Amino acid sequence: MAFARKRHNRRVVQYRRRKYRHWCRSAFSNTSGFGNAANGSFALFSNTTGNNNTAVGREALVNNTTGVSNTAVGREALSNNATGNNNPAVGREALLSNATGESNVAIGRGALANSTTGVSNLALGIDAGNQVSTASNVIAIGHAAAERERHHLDR
Repeated sequence: MAFARKRHNRRVVQYRRRKYRHWCRSAFSNTSGFGNAANGSFALFSNTTGNNNTAVGREALVNNTTGVSNTAVGREALSNNATGNNNPAVGREALLSNATGESNVAIGRGALANSTTGVSNLALGIDAGNQVSTASNVIAIGHAAAERERHHLDR
């Protein structure tokens, strides 16, 4: 009877793994990256060799491949980051479009959401700096800060 119970438990565990593996897939593509932590569906999904990254939330850092020392907390935070380094993003869609930008700090939902290649930007607040796309060294503090100054920032 004890053998049958163990066997049954093994089947339950296998069933649970099969059931959830299709939607979890955190750090799915990791090959040689180390020091990474991922929690959430598709978090760090494409990471191959990136090191010391932290992703918490659905699709956080989903497209990161070789980026190093990034922190994404929130759904889709840093989701398009591929090779950018040293970017902390906290909030849903914070630094959403960042691909190669480095040393950007975004705190708040949608903060620096459209920044793609900017370097050393700081945005604090909901949608702060969300119209900054390629500018560097921008500081945006407050709700939708730097939104009206887009034509001055992207030179």
